[in-house]
Amino acid sequence: MRLYLVEGDSAGGSAKQGRDRKNQAILPLRGKVLNVEKARFDKMLNNTEIKFIVTALGAGIGKDDYNISNLRYHKIIIMTDADVDGAHIKTLLLTFFFRHMRELIERGYLYIAQPPLFRIADKGREIYIGKEDEMEDYILKGGVDKVRVILGDGSSITGHRLLSLIKKGIRLDTILSKFQNEGKNREIVRLLAGDPGFKENDFMYKETLTRVGKRISMAMADHVHSFHVNIDEEHGGYKLFFNLSENGRISTVYHDKDIFKLPKFTEARELMRQITNLGGEAPYEVVEKGVDNGSRKQIDSMTALIEYVVDSGKKGVTIQRYKGLGEMNLMKMRFTYPTLICNKSRSAGDVKSQKSYTCLFISLNK
Repeated sequence: MRLYLVEGDSAGGSAKQGRDRKNQAILPLRGKVLNVEKARFDKMLNNTEIKFIVTALGAGIGKDDYNISNLRYHKIIIMTDADVDGAHIKTLLLTFFFRHMRELIERGYLYIAQPPLFRIADKGREIYIGKEDEMEDYILKGGVDKVRVILGDGSSITGHRLLSLIKKGIRLDTILSKFQNEGKNREIVRLLAGDPGFKENDFMYKETLTRVGKRISMAMADHVHSFHVNIDEEHGGYKLFFNLSENGRISTVYHDKDIFKLPKFTEARELMRQITNLGGEAPYEVVEKGVDNGSRKQIDSMTALIEYVVDSGKKGVTIQRYKGLGEMNLMKMRFTYPTLICNKSRSAGDVKSQKSYTCLFISLNK
């Protein structure tokens, strides 16, 4: 027999419709699950949800009453929403079982259902996805399948190579945004990272650093008002300053040799090298596959290319994000939880074998 501990009344109703009454029972968790880590034993036993769980399992609780041979269910499956609240409820339940019914975990009786975050309708198919990054991958792959990118040398890039280029571009964009949030200029950092001849030792020589400043100023002529090189009294050598003009205002940013100590700059340099090997930077031309005459669209940056591919991946695709189990009707519950309907355990993770929850139990035990 299996017992499903389901978050919420509405989700419990959907689960009840989909269960096999012969060997599956549903226990909706309507109220607040107590944090047993901080509660006295008598207070825990007065919690409504804990009482329902103990009663349903039938094995009792505590040194005097607990008897595993009286357990009614040998698969207890926790079903919560795939959000922060659901994760919190899941943690509270795991804490309860670890503190007061650890034998259920050790015997492999406790499971966690894995609800999806997204439902995708694409070309007549329904696809369920459980993670944000998996969703992004699906959209990217769909976009890549629809386009061909023409590089500056006239050659084309498609398929896996294009997908790799886009993913590296996304990662680079994330790193550059971190620099921007720290008060640096993302385009200056990109140009520094993309210059294979730029070395840490360049900061020791005024003439060399001046040449670096000139190259960046020329590449950013519309934004760099001026630049200058000053002595770096802290590190020795020199610092490179840029005066940037934007919306009629002048702001100043600088770089010194410490930039080479930053792991994110090292990663940015490696990404720029890989992007160059895969096809290089903008400008690009994009041609949509399957379109008559194949009109070409000019793309002037990696960011614009990423946006174009993502938009292409979303065309003709309907995306639904689930806020909770209660939004799923009977058919969706059947698709999402084969453990619930078909007596298969592929969509439920055995707590005993999941490293993340092993770590949780270890931390709780300290």
